[in-house]
Amino acid sequence: MAQSKAAYKKYMREYMKKRYSANPLVRAKQIASVLARYYGGGRDSVIERNRQRKIEVLTHYSPNESLGCSWAECDVDDLDMLSLDHVKNEGNKHRKEVGPNMYRWVQSHNYPEGFQTLCHNHQWKKEIQRRHLEKLT
Repeated sequence: MAQSKAAYKKYMREYMKKRYSANPLVRAKQIASVLARYYGGGRDSVIERNRQRKIEVLTHYSPNESLGCSWAECDVDDLDMLSLDHVKNEGNKHRKEVGPNMYRWVQSHNYPEGFQTLCHNHQWKKEIQRRHLEKLT
């Protein structure tokens, strides 16, 4: 009897988990091989490419196209503290459709409207305000 696709995936997941826990270097070697094959320069080049993409996208959505938070009177410009924000609060739904590569998606769709750059503190502030308004209605 043929195995279902879900059963096969579960079997393979368990097999690989056992294989990698028995010898962690096998997983490290596999990751390095994949990165070298697909990204040429390995992990460091992927990290740098993603960093540059994040800078380009956040700068595009920043005030005056100068990297920084879009919240009034906020002067945060540290790349590690900035992120892309969905202006209309539909980020969760959009991430489910697009997947984890939001910065790549935004670039490939020619920087669509509906986004802004916010620091993490103001991302939370915006969410807290949204929840307070939700309770009132």
